[in-house]
Amino acid sequence: MAHENITTAVDNNPNLSMLADAIKKTDLASTLNGLKDSTVFAPTNDAFNKLSTAKRDALLNDSAQLKKVLTYHVVEHKKITKSQLPHGTFTTLEGSTLTTSGSRDNVLSEHSQ
Repeated sequence: MAHENITTAVDNNPNLSMLADAIKKTDLASTLNGLKDSTVFAPTNDAFNKLSTAKRDALLNDSAQLKKVLTYHVVEHKKITKSQLPHGTFTTLEGSTLTTSGSRDNVLSEHSQ
């Protein structure tokens, strides 16, 4: 996926079909495809399904909030390596700080403004 543009990579991954639909509901496709050397913490279908149906539907039907959530998952102009994830702090495209913790293979993220 690292050599494809973001929307193509997302579209080609069946575990990211809800993210692909979410990107299509916003005007982010060209923005995301224009990013170079960036990292996407791509929410999988399982992540979307952890939301209640009402919450998920509300998010998917609120373009402004959806755009905010999606851009929170993007770190612009920074390829993040696995070694940086256990104790990482990154500024997202949305403007918030995303903090990661855990091990190289089991990473948690925390949102802060």
